[in-house]
Amino acid sequence: MALCAFSQAANAAPKVPAANDLLRAMSQAEQKAEFYGVMVTNRRGEPGETVRIWRDGAKRRLEWLSPPVRRGDVLVDDGQNVWLYHRNENAAVQTKSLRRERMSFSGEAKTVGSGQVAGRRAWIVELGRRDGRNKRRIWIDAATKVRLRAERVDEKGRVEATALQYPRVLPTGFSFESAVVDGEKGEAWLRYTDGARRFSIFQQRARHASTQNSAPRAVDGAWYRQSAGSRLLGVGLPGDTAQTVMRSVR
Repeated sequence: MALCAFSQAANAAPKVPAANDLLRAMSQAEQKAEFYGVMVTNRRGEPGETVRIWRDGAKRRLEWLSPPVRRGDVLVDDGQNVWLYHRNENAAVQTKSLRRERMSFSGEAKTVGSGQVAGRRAWIVELGRRDGRNKRRIWIDAATKVRLRAERVDEKGRVEATALQYPRVLPTGFSFESAVVDGEKGEAWLRYTDGARRFSIFQQRARHASTQNSAPRAVDGAWYRQSAGSRLLGVGLPGDTAQTVMRSVR
């Protein structure tokens, strides 16, 4: 009888850790994580990106493998400053490093199961907003507690794709210079230059997914529009092409 009880205990499923304990461990682990890997980002209707990434705590190095227009670009972040080298332009841009994300959440967190990501066993934590509109799921490595995957889910259970919007039409002579992107907040700052002038496109995810698309309009010397649930602001655009450029952002 005792042997049978011991056998059942040995075969029992591992204890499910509390969601808040997992999130706390993840936050601590990501401050000192060391790893190397390849990250693939897919966008609806657009070519994806493949990036080779090295990470050492707050420090990281990214090298783009695809698409062809970005192949060979390199980003180096020492935790305080970021250097982004553009191979096609043979030029580098320096910006300040973004603060590492702090886990701040007002709502319910629960562990909803486990799964596999890139061959690694992970616990799945679901974060639900109090208003019930959207949820987030995070896959946390069961051994290292590093985040392996994250996705947003709307109230109908559909996975939301957080895609970077950018202009498909540029003024003559202008090309991409640099980008600062915060995927968790849904914010981005894209810069373009012709060597003498610059303009910027700012993107911010709207609080309400129902935000309607709108035509560009002038606001205090800049150009504003809404597209695919995001607010877009163009600053420094040449006046004769401003509306065309802003309409092409998607």
